[in-house]
Amino acid sequence: MKTINSSMKKIEAIIASEKVDIVYRALKRYGVDNIFIVNGYGKGLFQIVLTGARGTGSYKPELMPASKIELIVADREVEDVLDIIAKNAGIGVNEGLVGRAVITPIEQIRRLEKTVKV
Repeated sequence: MKTINSSMKKIEAIIASEKVDIVYRALKRYGVDNIFIVNGYGKGLFQIVLTGARGTGSYKPELMPASKIELIVADREVEDVLDIIAKNAGIGVNEGLVGRAVITPIEQIRRLEKTVKV
């Protein structure tokens, strides 16, 4: 295993599923290549009311489609990446979540690479 010796941060953002392509393209333009995206459903603070066809009533869906973007960036890139996600995902009050965590050290695992200790 190869250890990457720079200080890194893991960023996780939960955004609306329809904003994933916009955020992904913006991050690629910035130069972030290591992006992991998970699609699913969730319930946050934001409540939406949907109306049926021809005024047949309204309902509040329990779970809404959402996507989680995970990426690991160098310390110096964290604020830029958070700004890119917030601007392109339209994150405002109760529209999404962004978190960060320190990741040290990072070890890169390669297939077919064997380490022998003597």
